[in-house]
Formats: sequence, structure tokens, C-alpha cells
Amino acid sequence: MIIYHGSDLIVHSPRIMNPTRKTDFGKGFYTTESKKQAERWASVVRMRNNSSKAYINLYDSGPTEEWLDFVMTNRLTDKDHRYDIVMGPVADDDVYETLHRYQYGLITKEETIYLLKSTKLDGQILFHTDKSLESISFIGEQEVR
Repeated sequence: MIIYHGSDLIVHSPRIMNPTRKTDFGKGFYTTESKKQAERWASVVRMRNNSSKAYINLYDSGPTEEWLDFVMTNRLTDKDHRYDIVMGPVADDDVYETLHRYQYGLITKEETIYLLKSTKLDGQILFHTDKSLESISFIGEQEVR
């Protein structure tokens, strides 16, 4: 999954920042899945800072070693994790064969990640605790036809 960060700087190494003004979620590093939103953010930051340039910084939030280890642990054990919310690519049935080959040592971790990155993986957000569920609220439904 490609995510974007709008700025008046090229940000090679993102870091958690304390905001200089009130922000939606407080301190952190803000990204979006919307390129258009990142363009808006970049334009706002350029105007706010009176900068001559604005940039959309792109980041790959796709499969990493940590993601692969986390997915395999959850698929192979009953071990619980400490996260309230987990966001990342979906390891769905389309990638099962790749995970299966990795699980049985037929391909390396590096080969697995390479193969997964070349596959279009949708994103998912897991609300894992009662506390995290307080951050969402139902607003309606639509019938699927």
C-alpha cells in the first residue's frame, strides 16, 4: 500500500513531531492513502511556511519483515498481541500460497516479501480491544445488490 505525506520538505526519514498548532490526532507523522489529500496538505504547508516548493512524499507501507513475522505468528499460534489497533496489508487467500511456501522453508523471508510487494494487497485496520472500538461509531448501512 502506498501512502503519502504532504510537506514543503522532502522527508526521507519520517519522525514523530510535536505539532506547532492544534491537529486532529496530536503529535505524530501524518500520512494518507489519498494522493489528492497529500497535495492539499503540501499546498497548505507551503503557504503556511511561505516556502517556494511543496512535495508529496511517497512511502511503501506494504509487507515488511515485522509485518510478515506478525502475520505468521497470528496464523500459526494463539499468541495474543498488545496492540489496540493494527493497520497494514491484508494477507488474504490470494497470498496464501506465498505464505505457505515461506512457512515450510521453500522460500526465504526476503523472497517472500519481494513476492508480496509485487502483489496488489488491500489495506485493513483491525480494532483489537474494547478501548479501540470506542473510536468508531456506526452511522448507517447500505444494501448490497
